[in-house]
Amino acid sequence: MNKSLIIRPIQSQVYAHLQTNLDLTILITHDRYFDPSIDLDELRFLKKNLSIVEFTPISSFFGFIEFSLFLFSYLSENYYDSILSNNLKDLPALWFSSLFIPVLKKSRIIGISHNPTVWKSWISRKICIFYIRYFSDGFIALSTTLRDYLYHNDLQQKRVRFIPNAFHENNVQIKNTPPKKTLISISYIANIEPRKAQEDLIHIVSSLKDKYPTIVCFLVGGINDKKYKEKLNALVKEKKLEENVIFTGWLSKDEAMEIVEKNNIFVFPSHSEMMPRALIEAMWIGKPVVASSIDGILDLICNYENGIIVEPGNIQGFTQEIDRLFQDSDFANYLGENAKYSIRSKCKEEIIGKEFECYYKDLMKTSN
Repeated sequence: MNKSLIIRPIQSQVYAHLQTNLDLTILITHDRYFDPSIDLDELRFLKKNLSIVEFTPISSFFGFIEFSLFLFSYLSENYYDSILSNNLKDLPALWFSSLFIPVLKKSRIIGISHNPTVWKSWISRKICIFYIRYFSDGFIALSTTLRDYLYHNDLQQKRVRFIPNAFHENNVQIKNTPPKKTLISISYIANIEPRKAQEDLIHIVSSLKDKYPTIVCFLVGGINDKKYKEKLNALVKEKKLEENVIFTGWLSKDEAMEIVEKNNIFVFPSHSEMMPRALIEAMWIGKPVVASSIDGILDLICNYENGIIVEPGNIQGFTQEIDRLFQDSDFANYLGENAKYSIRSKCKEEIIGKEFECYYKDLMKTSN
């Protein structure tokens, strides 16, 4: 049985691994990399033999150094066949640890990146590729776009594997509450920050308001950038959309998905993503979606089959497609049903878990 360690896991990733025969340990760090949707008590209840290791840094400034030392100490006493880290910055620490812990050289060290901003600039892309090439045995890409980019940068194809984000079904309690026929509404789940492009959606609502005076747009998410939020508030006031745009702030998963379920359309205008879980969840419950044609979204949506994709920043394009769905409920329902089917055939935990397990086995067959 393959002994596997996941460092800084996200919730859906853990549940996908629980569907496998892997002897699993998860290493939780109580810092900004912790996924708050992970319920440790629930995990312990679901799988009695799941090992959970927790680390809390003393200092936020020296947290990375503290964790690297902790990792070295922990791995000197515990061996794993595969080690998956959700932060590329951990790869050098794992590699250097292997220089002093001989048995660690047998482990397969794998990286995965959920943050699209680290691939934004030329220098950060080069650093990421350097880390993957020299400090890891493999890498999981969350989009075929990123996978192909790594191929073109001479990373061995056998080392890089595209595996989409899994969906944890218990995250969404479907109440089958149809949108009110009198309500014209859209929703978007994303933390408030420039790359999520809430500004675009406000302009879209402004464009739609002449035709749909009572349109309501729910912007769900916590504030990551206060200055950007102030800019959005000013834009709402300038466009006289105080009654049309509602900032809900951070909501629990159930509260957020209840809003999505009650709205007509889920819109995802982000400018930069890997594979957004909010979009997966909206498609899972059968919502018609209009989203930006970027990165992992292109792996989720086949245009006009299970959703609609529009070039990011194309306000007119988004406006036209949303208007089309408001006008043609049959087409909207068609997209929603296809979205539900496609996501459930692609992102189920059991399917993703098997893909992880197969990838680990393939890497174990290769030499370091």
